[in-house]
Amino acid sequence: MKKIRNILFCLICVFIMTFGCGCFDKVVDGIPSENNVEGFKYKGREYTYTSLYIADMDKKHMVVEKDHHSDVYFVGDENNPDIVIVSGRDNTSVYKADDYEVKTGGTITKVIVDPDYRDPNDTVLYNEKDIDMINRLISFDGKTQTYEIENFYTHGNVLSFEYDGCLAADPQMKCGYIAEINDKWIYVSPENQENMKISDDKSVVFDGVEVNDAELISRIEESDISKGLNR
Repeated sequence: MKKIRNILFCLICVFIMTFGCGCFDKVVDGIPSENNVEGFKYKGREYTYTSLYIADMDKKHMVVEKDHHSDVYFVGDENNPDIVIVSGRDNTSVYKADDYEVKTGGTITKVIVDPDYRDPNDTVLYNEKDIDMINRLISFDGKTQTYEIENFYTHGNVLSFEYDGCLAADPQMKCGYIAEINDKWIYVSPENQENMKISDDKSVVFDGVEVNDAELISRIEESDISKGLNR
């Protein structure tokens, strides 16, 4: 009897996993495929194609788009999403509701680390300790010098900020860059980030400030801000 019960239990689990999950992945009309860069209307709201950065932790997998069976993620209220993300085989498209404001200043509440290169956007700083570290870093004062590194992507990380609880970061807003050069941490301000000279081979010349605060360096190295770097 015990063996029969175990077999029945396993069959029930398989049934739930097979058919139960399918219920959540419902197919809906009104959401375009990932190759669509036009806007659309969904549940009375107008959505426009954008290049916003969204942290993976804020995406809710909700539905499957009807025509191409792309995965659809909602950000915000699942019944009235502020942002819709469509992810297919070839691309990921982000659409923002026209009436949703993306904050471009204020109190930093999340930091997405190098979202362009380290996709998906799973490296996110959001706890109080890390946000305090970021605030200290971007306000660090020191002598500006010119540096050169072999590869913009593998030796440094771009920072993108979410402000005041907003669940998206605007890539048009420069928030700084941090790199490690010969065991030294160099911070590049948003102003100097604008003037970086990146070559075709991805080497880069920039102006930055060496971080020489031992406590701040320790906190940087303990955090995910250094994730993925060739150190």
